[in-house]
Amino acid sequence: MPLSSKTLNTCSLLILTACLTAPVFAHAHGQTCADKLQAVNNQIKYATTYHNPAELNRLKIARSQIIANCNDNDLTQKYQDKVEKYQQQLARDQSQLARARVNGDPHKIEKAEKRVAKTLRKLQEAKADRARFHGNLKR
Repeated sequence: MPLSSKTLNTCSLLILTACLTAPVFAHAHGQTCADKLQAVNNQIKYATTYHNPAELNRLKIARSQIIANCNDNDLTQKYQDKVEKYQQQLARDQSQLARARVNGDPHKIEKAEKRVAKTLRKLQEAKADRARFHGNLKR
C-alpha cells in the first residue's frame, strides 16, 4: 500500500530533524562550552521550525545541562587527561612490541604493531582535539 504524501512529508521532517540534531550529542571535538551551547541553540531553532516538540524538549534539557554543568576549565583538563592517557597507552604498547620483537613471534609482532598504530592515531586525534579546543577558547 503506497504512503500518502502527508505521511511522507511527516517522515521526511522527522528524519531531517533527527539528522540535524544528532550532532548535538555526538562527541564534540574541540568544542568549548560556548560552542556546545550555540550548537544546541541552533538545533532548537530547527526543532521549532519543523514542529518537533519531543526533540525540542530534549534539546532544552540539554541546553540547561550545558548551562549548569559545562566549564571550560574542566574541559581543558579533560582534553589534557585524554592526551596523557593515550601517551601512557602508547608507551605500554611500544613496550609490548619490543618484547614481541625480542621473542621473534611474527603473529605477536604484527598484533603489537597494529595496537601501536591504533593508539598512535588516537593520541594524534586527542592532541588535535586539544589544540582545536585551545584555538576555540582564544576566539
